[in-house]
Amino acid sequence: MNEPLPDDAESTIPRDYKVPDFGVDSDIIGVQSAVQQSEKNLGTKMTASFGAKAAPVNPRDYVVPDFGID
Repeated sequence: MNEPLPDDAESTIPRDYKVPDFGVDSDIIGVQSAVQQSEKNLGTKMTASFGAKAAPVNPRDYVVPDFGID
């Protein structure tokens, strides 16, 4: 657990420094492009729903057996 800093140390913490912006990561650009191409090929817009009961083919309230310590 972090302990609070003494009052004099608080003033030495650098603030308002510049953080470089290198733009969007190339992996993100690739994924966005792949999603757009897939949507175009399938003729539908892809969406995601994370509701617990939204997908009955993917149940989320099943019981996981506890066989004890391995």
